[in-house]
Amino acid sequence: MSIHIKETTLSHPALMPFNIYRRTDPILATCQTLILINPLVLADPRIIDGDREARFVDTGVVRLALSPFSKGVLQITHLLDQCPHIQALHIYTTGNPGRLDLGQDILTSETMERYAWELQSWFSCLPSYINPTLTLGHCHVGDGPKGIAFIDQLRHLTGCHIRCLCSSTGHHLQLV
Repeated sequence: MSIHIKETTLSHPALMPFNIYRRTDPILATCQTLILINPLVLADPRIIDGDREARFVDTGVVRLALSPFSKGVLQITHLLDQCPHIQALHIYTTGNPGRLDLGQDILTSETMERYAWELQSWFSCLPSYINPTLTLGHCHVGDGPKGIAFIDQLRHLTGCHIRCLCSSTGHHLQLV
């Protein structure tokens, strides 16, 4: 049995194009989409760091820009719907303790219920034996009691491990 892999481009209107691969089995006449993006890095274009970008390119990590002019939670939801095999998502954006800025959306403990359906769908296609991770960077969202409560609520909705890379104390917060 021979399997042909063909590179194609898939794009979401709010995001830059990224590569996916379609595996075609000519004998069974089936086509399966292989997502070879793991981890996926989403960054707010207002905070993109040139050194960090170069490091992502060198390691083969796919990096996309969140549009600041549309709803960020919806952008991420559509992207993960198109790429259901993503196990690790890194989001670099602005925020404060207990607050995450995603495009036009401001995600807080108070507004999170509004986005519950979308957040619950982010990693729902993954098999139960895979533990997805969500890494939040550059935003101090996990600082203090308000931040920890926010991260815990986000963890329950997404069903994933969450790491915060920036904090005012210089420590990383990780909730599993």
